[in-house]
Amino acid sequence: MNSYKSEETMHKVLDLIDSKTKGAYLRFGDGDLNIMEMKDDSYNRCNIFFSNELKESISVNDSNYLVGINLICNKYGLLEPGMFPGNHEWPEKICDEFYHKICHIIGRKFTNFYSQIALNYLITMKQREATKILYKLKTACLQNNVLFIGNSNINKNIIDLYFGNCVYIECKPKNSYDDINVVEQQLIKELSNNDKYTIVICCMGVATRVLIKRIWNNSNVSNYFLLDFGSIIDALSGIDSRAYISLTGFNAGQFNNNFTKYINNINNINT
Repeated sequence: MNSYKSEETMHKVLDLIDSKTKGAYLRFGDGDLNIMEMKDDSYNRCNIFFSNELKESISVNDSNYLVGINLICNKYGLLEPGMFPGNHEWPEKICDEFYHKICHIIGRKFTNFYSQIALNYLITMKQREATKILYKLKTACLQNNVLFIGNSNINKNIIDLYFGNCVYIECKPKNSYDDINVVEQQLIKELSNNDKYTIVICCMGVATRVLIKRIWNNSNVSNYFLLDFGSIIDALSGIDSRAYISLTGFNAGQFNNNFTKYINNINNINT
């Protein structure tokens, strides 16, 4: 098996984007497994359709469909310095149970383990490396078409800071699967009307994985990378929505200011 830690995972994402290759990065954690097992999650009501679609999403088998799974312990090669119980690390026994359940769902074993919390970890724990990666992502966004999907609580200035001028498709802060048909239709319309390579930034919680699966399986659109950005957008917006944000003492204002300075320094060097 091959394990890709946070930086390796994000460099794989950026390589696919740089080559303008159809690709996707998805993040499956305990909330996703709850829905697959017909249990409610903190931010989502479960139903059979949601459950089945999540199972379909995690079952896609393609080398450019990067599945991050929450197996953060030494055994699976995804534990990194600074992680601890409550801040991403899971006990090995829990990881084993999670892995075996997921393998049962997809009917095979994983060969590649991508970090499910790559950006979450880098932005809160390895900020110099995160700044460089986010700068590369923003550079790619400025060179291509960008669609952003997220809820109305997200600071619009943060979206502009990290992704440039985006087409913004809104969804609910909770139970976003309720909106998925409308969001899907809007997304397909935008992808169909633009022949440029498109980077789609998805922040719909667990429903993100369903949306990405639907677009991936749609033969009418293909020129894109689908990026499951996740809850770290809350942290960058100053919203303390997850335990790891407060446990790491993340300071959104300071990080955003440092990112702005980094961009300005590079722009001054290039002028």
